[in-house]
Amino acid sequence: MTKAMDKAAAQRQKRMIKNRESAARSRERKQAYQVELETLAAKLEEGNEKLLKEIEESTKERYKKLMDVLIPFSKRL
Repeated sequence: MTKAMDKAAAQRQKRMIKNRESAARSRERKQAYQVELETLAAKLEEGNEKLLKEIEESTKERYKKLMDVLIPFSKRL
């Protein structure tokens, strides 16, 4: 009977060790994924800022061109 208990205890111990190792790998994967997402978010924010600046510059340029057309027209009136 003690042999069976020892065998069961050894199996339980082995399972616990494997479970801990699996949990550690899972935490490592989760951490790597988190870092990957943070890197992607930073790149997207940077790209977003660049696009917003381009939109602002484009809007200013369009406004300037519109004024260049309208001001001479208003002087003729």
